[in-house]
Amino acid sequence: METLDPNQRLLFKKGQKLHDILLSSDHVSEPLNIPEMVTELYKTKPIKVFDEKSATDRINQWKEQESCHEKIQVAAESFNLLHLASLVQIYDDLNNLGEKLKPDPKNNVKNVKSWVISFMRTVLKITAKMEQRNRLGCERLRKLFDKGITSMQLAQAGCRKCDFFVKQKDYDVFLSQIPTLETQKSISLSPRISEIKPNQEIQDSAVPKKKRKVEFKLSLGKEFRDIADQFKGSKYIEYKD
Repeated sequence: METLDPNQRLLFKKGQKLHDILLSSDHVSEPLNIPEMVTELYKTKPIKVFDEKSATDRINQWKEQESCHEKIQVAAESFNLLHLASLVQIYDDLNNLGEKLKPDPKNNVKNVKSWVISFMRTVLKITAKMEQRNRLGCERLRKLFDKGITSMQLAQAGCRKCDFFVKQKDYDVFLSQIPTLETQKSISLSPRISEIKPNQEIQDSAVPKKKRKVEFKLSLGKEFRDIADQFKGSKYIEYKD
């Protein structure tokens, strides 16, 4: 068996975590209003310490704020992944535009794909390598979304945008841990499954009680309405005026 390098081991662990998230049950979707959480963090005054009880309260307050920070960080990374994935629609729109412009020689569109890449590079003022990286990343995310995997689940697994820019052989290490849709469906239908690992058969055994896992729902303001519209109908993202 080939030894994994440090980057591959990290991707392997993220793939394992995503695997566990996808196969775990009792998920609860709860709205997560980032602006309100940030405002609350800034408004909350530290509890003054004058005895053991107030010291305990201050420590617990700090712990709650840390949990809030972690939720905001995960939600922000989820939005970051959604933003990258939204490039798919832009590329599709540019491709359609290129097809319309190509018949007229005045538009100088000889090859639609080359024109799309050149147009994107010009507008964003980026190098060919950066454009290729963005195109690769958004396409990989699109394929994961098509499998029913959400940006929030990816963020909860510790995935970052840079994870979708890696070489194919490294990305394959991450993909190797993701269960198939058939496996996910069999898990959701079976009441007697304790643990499933990649490439193992389902074992019919009692499920130990686990803490309920929570999936958060992004609540985007009007400044992000274009993003919200692209993911209209998703139970993981909503738009509020």
